[in-house]
Amino acid sequence: MRDYVTIRPDLRFYDIASRKGNTQTLQFAHSVVTPSGWRRTLGIDYQREQYEISADDAELVNELVPNVTWSRTVTDDPVYTTNGYRIKCAVLGTPKGLSPAAYLSGSVRFEWIKGLFEDYRLITRSDLGVSWANSVFDLPASRRYFAGGDNSIRGWGLGVLGPNNPDNNETVGGRYLAVGSLELERRIRGNWSGAVFTDFGNAFDPDFTREVEVGAGLGVRWRSPIGQALSGG
Repeated sequence: MRDYVTIRPDLRFYDIASRKGNTQTLQFAHSVVTPSGWRRTLGIDYQREQYEISADDAELVNELVPNVTWSRTVTDDPVYTTNGYRIKCAVLGTPKGLSPAAYLSGSVRFEWIKGLFEDYRLITRSDLGVSWANSVFDLPASRRYFAGGDNSIRGWGLGVLGPNNPDNNETVGGRYLAVGSLELERRIRGNWSGAVFTDFGNAFDPDFTREVEVGAGLGVRWRSPIGQALSGG
């Protein structure tokens, strides 16, 4: 499993507050673990996407997108980590001709967990992204950045945060993303633990104004044999 080739079809439908549509993707990729311990995946995706963000921002896009990702995970326990981190970097883009408009995107996701004393864990997460394009409207919906949801800024609906078009007050998404999270977890008894957290950030675009949003809350968690289940927000 250190070196393999994948051919993966993928079909997705989405209908959320900020957008609706579907994507049909066929990915060809080669993945290998480098001598330094990073997993590098080189691929090319054919994607057909039909989306609607507003009445005047709807389109059918066919594109061929080369991409590369690097990822690495270092952990003392893959099921319940007390010391470790995970990082994933991705770059993708396409010239005009393989897509209706040229663009180049890069993103980084970093998660770090540090055990404190005997029963505490400090959990941090950050998501950064940038897209170079003439306008956010040159990007299909799936290539734009949105924020909100349980893997982004908790307390907000999935993908509802981002730059708003002042003409119709619709969330159009952005070419930039900056989201962070800080969390302190304490084991209460057995496999049960509680947590307090704060999430902050947003998706941004230079053509529209948008403020940094902040969410905070409490959570209760149960550690199962296959990973942790949680509730609260």
